[in-house]
Amino acid sequence: MEFDKEQLLNLIKESLHFKTIDVSEIPDIELYMDQVTTFMEDKLQEFKRTEEDKILTKTMINNYTKNKILPAPVKKKYSKKHMMLLILTYHLKQVLSIGDIHSLLSPISERKDKEKNMSIPIEELYKNFVEIQAIEYNTFSEEILKKFDELEEQIHPEEKNSDALIFFSIIFFLITQASIQKKLAENLIDTFLGN
Repeated sequence: MEFDKEQLLNLIKESLHFKTIDVSEIPDIELYMDQVTTFMEDKLQEFKRTEEDKILTKTMINNYTKNKILPAPVKKKYSKKHMMLLILTYHLKQVLSIGDIHSLLSPISERKDKEKNMSIPIEELYKNFVEIQAIEYNTFSEEILKKFDELEEQIHPEEKNSDALIFFSIIFFLITQASIQKKLAENLIDTFLGN
C-alpha cells in the first residue's frame, strides 16, 4: 500500500468541497414537501456518499414533525424556519440520535423552554452554525496535515509497512476524535437539556 501526504491532501480537498447554505439561499416563500425535498437534495448533494443515498425523504420530514424537532407545516407548506431546522437536523443526525436532536432543537422549534434560556431565534442560531461550519472547513486540512506530520515522525519511513501504519493511524485518529467529540456533545445535551 502506498499512502502519502499528497494523497491525503487530495482526499481532504475532495471531502471538504462542501458549500455552506447561507440564509439568503433559503427561499423566503413557503414550500410544499416535494419542493422541500428537491431543495435539500440539490443543496446538500455533496454530502452524499453514493448516488443512491437520500438526503431527505417525506417519511423523514414526517418523523421529524412527529418527534417535535420540526413544527407542523401550515396548510402543508414549510417556511424558511422549517428549512433552517431541516438543514440543521440533517447535519446533526450524522452524529446525534433523534432523541438528542429533539432535546437540542425542540426548545427552538417549539419556543417553550424559557426556563433553560434556550430560546434563540432560529435565524440567529442557523447563521451561527453556518459560520462555525465555514471556519471548521477552512481549518480542518491544516489540523489533519499537522497530525499526519506528527504520525510520520513517530512511524519512520524506513519501517516495514510505514505507509499502511500511517494510513490506519490517520483513520484511528479521525475515529477517536469523532468519538470524543460525539460523547462531549451528548454530555452537554444531557447536562443542560436533559429532563
